[in-house]
Amino acid sequence: MNTSIIKVVGIGSEGCQAVECIMKNKSENVSFALCNAEEQVGVQNLLSDEPRILFIVAAFGREEETNLLSEIAKMAGGLEVLTVGVVTIPFKSEKESSRSVAVSDIKAVMPHVDNLIIIDKEKLKQGQELTVDKVSDFADEALMKTIEGLMNIFDSKNDYLGFDVDDAIYTLRGGKIAVVGTGEGVGESKTELALANADKSIPMDGISLHQCSRIMLSSSCSEGEAENMFEEVSSLKISMPDEISVMWRLNVDESLGKCVKIIALATTNDWNVNTMV
Repeated sequence: MNTSIIKVVGIGSEGCQAVECIMKNKSENVSFALCNAEEQVGVQNLLSDEPRILFIVAAFGREEETNLLSEIAKMAGGLEVLTVGVVTIPFKSEKESSRSVAVSDIKAVMPHVDNLIIIDKEKLKQGQELTVDKVSDFADEALMKTIEGLMNIFDSKNDYLGFDVDDAIYTLRGGKIAVVGTGEGVGESKTELALANADKSIPMDGISLHQCSRIMLSSSCSEGEAENMFEEVSSLKISMPDEISVMWRLNVDESLGKCVKIIALATTNDWNVNTMV
C-alpha cells in the first residue's frame, strides 16, 4: 500500500482548482485527491494511503462543500488522522446571505476538525481597487499560496534545523484556528521584517501571530546569511512570552541572495467566529 504523511483533498470547484494547481509539485510525503461535491464520494478510499495529517480544501457558503468536508473529517477523526480544514469565505458584497451561510458552515464543521485555516475574501479586498472578478481571482491565488506554504513547511529540502510530522501535529492540536503567513525581508533586521510581513499577509482579520500560542517558523536564506538569521531568530524567540511555543527550521535556498523568507504556521483559541459576520 502507498503511504503518505500528508494528504491534501480538494472538494468542490474552488477547492479542486486550488489543489490541482499544486499537484504538479508532488512529493513522496504528500498525496492529493479531488472530490466533486455533486458526486458520490468513497470517503474511505480517500484515506487508504493512511496519512497522519489531512488538509481538506473548500469554499464555504455552499451547503454541498460543508457537508462533504464534515463527512470526510468525521471519517478521518475515526482513524485518528489529524484533520485541518482550509476554507475561503465570501466577501460581504458577493451575496447578501453567502457570508452568514459561510459563518454557519464554520460553526458546523469546527466540532469535526482539529483545526481550521480560514481565508477571508473581505480581508484580501482591503486596500485593493479591484472588481469582484479580480477579487475572486486574488482569493483563489491566496488559497493556492496558503496550501503551497503548508507544503513548503512540511516538505523543504536542505534543512539545517528540521521539523518532523510530530512537530506539526503538536502545533496544529494547539488551537481551533490556524493561520499561515509568508513574508520576506532585506537589509537591517531582515528576519524581524520578514516575520512582520508574514503577519501582515495572514488573510484573516482579528488574528496576529503575536496572539497565537504555538508557532512554527520555516525560514529560508542563503548559506552566507544562515549564521546571522540564526542569531536574529534566537533573539526574537527570547523576546516572546514564555507561554508561546515557537519551533523553528532553517532551510538553505541560494536563490534568495541577501533576502530572507519566513513561512509561519500558528494556532490559537483566541478568536470568535461571530466577528466575521
